[in-house]
Amino acid sequence: MKKAVQSPLGVGSDMFGPLGFLFVLVLAGVPVHADDHAALVQFYRYMDGPGWKYNTNWLSGTPCENAWYGVECTNGRVTGLYLTGNRLKGVFPDAFGDLDQLVSFDLSENQITGVLPATIKKLTHLMAVGLRKNKLSGAIPELPAAVAFLHLDFNSFDGALIPELAKMTGLAVLGLTNNRISGELPEYLGRFPNLGTLLLGGNAFTGPIPTSLQYLKKLSVLDLSNNKLTGVLPNIFDNMLSLTELDLFGNALEGDFPAGLQRCAGLVVLDMHANRFSGVLPPWLPSAFPSLLYLSGNQFHGFIPTAFEPTRRVPPSVDLSGNPFTCPIPYWASYTRATCQKSPAGEAPKALPAPARSAHGNDDRVKVEYYGEAKCPDMASLSEQFVQVQEAVGSIMDLTIGYIAEPLATYPTGFWHFSPLPSTLLHTAADHTGPPSHPRQPHAQGQSEAIGDMFELCALNKYPLAAALQYMHCLNQNQSRIPLPSDECAQALGLNATDLQTCAFEHGPALLTASAKQASAAGAVWSPTLYIAGKRSCLWDLFPCETPQGAPDIIKAICKQYQGAQPLPDACNL
Repeated sequence: MKKAVQSPLGVGSDMFGPLGFLFVLVLAGVPVHADDHAALVQFYRYMDGPGWKYNTNWLSGTPCENAWYGVECTNGRVTGLYLTGNRLKGVFPDAFGDLDQLVSFDLSENQITGVLPATIKKLTHLMAVGLRKNKLSGAIPELPAAVAFLHLDFNSFDGALIPELAKMTGLAVLGLTNNRISGELPEYLGRFPNLGTLLLGGNAFTGPIPTSLQYLKKLSVLDLSNNKLTGVLPNIFDNMLSLTELDLFGNALEGDFPAGLQRCAGLVVLDMHANRFSGVLPPWLPSAFPSLLYLSGNQFHGFIPTAFEPTRRVPPSVDLSGNPFTCPIPYWASYTRATCQKSPAGEAPKALPAPARSAHGNDDRVKVEYYGEAKCPDMASLSEQFVQVQEAVGSIMDLTIGYIAEPLATYPTGFWHFSPLPSTLLHTAADHTGPPSHPRQPHAQGQSEAIGDMFELCALNKYPLAAALQYMHCLNQNQSRIPLPSDECAQALGLNATDLQTCAFEHGPALLTASAKQASAAGAVWSPTLYIAGKRSCLWDLFPCETPQGAPDIIKAICKQYQGAQPLPDACNL
């Protein structure tokens, strides 16, 4: 991550508009915009700056010249603000809207209260907003049209979604999970051609699912769970060929099983439990969904299709309980927990805990940890580097690889995943003179990512570190499809694909719970975060990052920390 940029201001800089409307403060030859400085000073005071976990250099000099913690600058203007999990407490000042070159900010996991100020719509360059896990309330106000990544999950926003949100035509991620938003789902939700993630679960939405969602051709994750939605599920899936996860549970939706889902070849998670769906299950269903299939608590009837026989390709985690299927239930269908008529639902098997382990460690090895998420591109980049690191200095390194996840019992895996803001919005290059014109898509997140975490944890627990890293390397070659390539990767590397799958679905939740707690205890909230010898070394692509990126620099850092008795590896002498 590059530090605050202190490039000189060009006289003809298009970024600043007509010079007659600028008031620029120049200190030590570095241009500093007076409004930026004043706005951040007020922000610091409104958010209890003295009580922050980190507030290095704040109120000392100017934000860009003195590199205030979490502030990013380009050409003397504040373009980023990143204070995730930094103990912010207070309300937004109206002056926040004066940061008129702000491209992205992430203030998630704090104690921010009150409402989003109306002045936020003045931030016309703003493309990414991260405010998940705060205590914000009120209606979501009009936001800048340029916003593409909106993360407001786990707050107390209420009211209906206003029509002005339709102006954000470039929206790629809309995260509103677990708020108090009500009213009907607006038709304009189908007008976002780049939308890849739509998270509206855990609110109070009512009425039908709009048919306009059929136009979301790039949609990967759709979560409408735990609302008050009613009516027949419309045929919206024929064009959702990228869909990997569909969560509809906890509503009052009706109708037959949606035939359009047969076209969603990459679907990993389908959870429709606790609704009013009916009819017979289609014979193609089990082979189409290889991971999680939860249909319990509906009114599906008839015979269980023979395609569910375990000798065929069936989902490893299935729940058909609480439906009035025709009796008797075939013996081979016991794993589905299916019931007939009014039989009591079968009890789900309990996940057996299996201890997470680090690489075979001696006490004198350098302790190295990194935490992230299976579908995060930057996590994949770091794992690629560690294939080389392990080969070079594995003999003096005690490596732990863990995963960041949010426990949430209402989801089938028991975890909730979010997409962090994309790295292209978390920093700007030193020669950049304006906001990014086209940010890359964030990694696909959701239950499929939690399953991917579980598969990788099982590999780390069952096989030597070098083999587990190669398995992760193989999965990362087609990251958007994780965990679907697991069998192919396991077979290519001589690993037992069945054992990995059994571990992931029987022991994976316990492994991920332990790993998430370990990540939380280490203070890792960003994917990925790297620690060397107990010290945070790098928040891959995020300020601050003390160790330069890349395997050679990581190897040097590990060699420098080693104090053991055995000879240093050859890589330490290069």
